[in-house]
Amino acid sequence: MNNFPKPRSVSFRNNKQIQDTNNLPLFESEQTKNDIFKNNVFFYPAKFYQEIVSYVLGKYSKTNEKVLDPFAGSGTVGVVAASKEIKSYLIDINPLLNIYWTVNIRLLFVKDYSNLKKNIYKCLDSIKSDLKKKSHKNASNEFSEDLNYWYDDQIHNELSTIWSIFHKEKSKLKKIERDVVSVALFKTSKYFSYAEHDMPKLFSSKKSRAEIAKILQPNDKLITRNLIVGELRSKVDEILHCSSDFFISNKNVLIPKFYPGRDSSNFDYTKVPPVDLIITSPPYMQAQEYIRTFRLEANWYKISSARIRNAIKKEIPYKKLLKKIIRTNMIDTYRAKIDKDELRNIFDSYFTHTLGALENASSRLKKNGKLCVLIGNPMLGDQIIEIWKVVLEYFTITKKYKLIDIVEDKIAVRKLFKGRKNRNPSGLDKEYLLILEKRY
Repeated sequence: MNNFPKPRSVSFRNNKQIQDTNNLPLFESEQTKNDIFKNNVFFYPAKFYQEIVSYVLGKYSKTNEKVLDPFAGSGTVGVVAASKEIKSYLIDINPLLNIYWTVNIRLLFVKDYSNLKKNIYKCLDSIKSDLKKKSHKNASNEFSEDLNYWYDDQIHNELSTIWSIFHKEKSKLKKIERDVVSVALFKTSKYFSYAEHDMPKLFSSKKSRAEIAKILQPNDKLITRNLIVGELRSKVDEILHCSSDFFISNKNVLIPKFYPGRDSSNFDYTKVPPVDLIITSPPYMQAQEYIRTFRLEANWYKISSARIRNAIKKEIPYKKLLKKIIRTNMIDTYRAKIDKDELRNIFDSYFTHTLGALENASSRLKKNGKLCVLIGNPMLGDQIIEIWKVVLEYFTITKKYKLIDIVEDKIAVRKLFKGRKNRNPSGLDKEYLLILEKRY
């Protein structure tokens, strides 16, 4: 494919109204519904921008249709789809998403909200009461030794005791109730750690260490315990307040089907019924440490180190190639310019597994169904890799899909780490949304 179409410029990040370059609205404003997508219950790396999902569903789907996201991340597709009475199927390699998706999606549509709150606060009271007992010794032995690095000893001991009590109490709670407490505990545990609190990526910061040092100045075990318990209750309040503000009492809501901890490139897609749309944003090339971001939470939740390591090995683009690499004209053109074996291996793994996952997922796409892919153009070595062109060429030439639309969205603001030393220190400035139609 030699002549690629010029993408149409669109501003998805205009909060008041999404417009194209001719100042025409792309879809009618749904302020009440759109507000729920601002529900940032937890930090998540590279969240799918909700307005893009809303645009695609508003333009290409109907009520009671089905949508699939094989790289579901924080579950934005599921939230938007549920609000529009569309059934969704969410797949992601992160094993903790069974918890996060419950809080980020199901909590918005719970029926008996008052009873849910009552049970959650009862659990918090039980934890607080149980903490006063003197029988808790060496609770930290229940958890991974990896946690020691991230905490002061005194805080680590208190958190270990609280988590130990919760693991004993959680069987008394319904799933949605224990998941709310779990996420509140995740947030509290990170708040009192040496990890940077305002970034999803896991790393120890001088700022966090200084804040912890201030907390520990009194050097009083009871004060530290009360601070942690108070923060836990505050996090629960925050989650419940956020969800109650955006609560949707829709009798026809279709809760997504979750498949957490699954490898999208090897997933058995026969578990998913035929769908009308696929809306997804695959990981970026050289997207680093996605699973590691959640190692603190996984360790506290007693997810085994072996399971975490296994998930890390399956991350794109660092997953080993066990099959023949995918070749297209664009792939060969870019590959020929890569002079380092390490970068070439990343390149081959990325496109073989990403295109493979999209192709496998598309096996469930109905005839005339839409494959909608959002992707940026990252740097690899010294060159920009225009991923959208590779995806477009592969599906239109090799798989005979029809191009319906391609739009270019400028990223206005993106929170980045200071002192970035990689070859793209300012981050990606644009993303591209491909709309392709299956013709067979």
